[in-house]
Amino acid sequence: MAHRYAGDAVATCAVCKTIILFGGHRLGDARFCSARCLIRGRNLFDQGARAAGNSGTARVEDLRDDLIAVANDLDRQQELLTDIAERLDFLERTVVQLRQDHGPGQPPSSEAT
Repeated sequence: MAHRYAGDAVATCAVCKTIILFGGHRLGDARFCSARCLIRGRNLFDQGARAAGNSGTARVEDLRDDLIAVANDLDRQQELLTDIAERLDFLERTVVQLRQDHGPGQPPSSEAT
């Protein structure tokens, strides 16, 4: 018997059609994979609204929200890059220590007693 999960529908970016597993951005019912696609999507929605005769009075607020979303994404990416740099630094120090302890190209001995 096949199991059904609540999330059977796969979310895709409304702009680039990338599959969105976690996170992403929403604009109405549309989903976007990144702040860049959100901005592109908002521009498409604005063009559609203008074509339909709707006014764009909230455009400044929309752009502000887009910039905040981009800034938040950049902050998260900076945090991730900092974490990766710290982990790489730790690994490099560990490799240096192992080479000093065991010599280059020599695996650590596993002396059984």
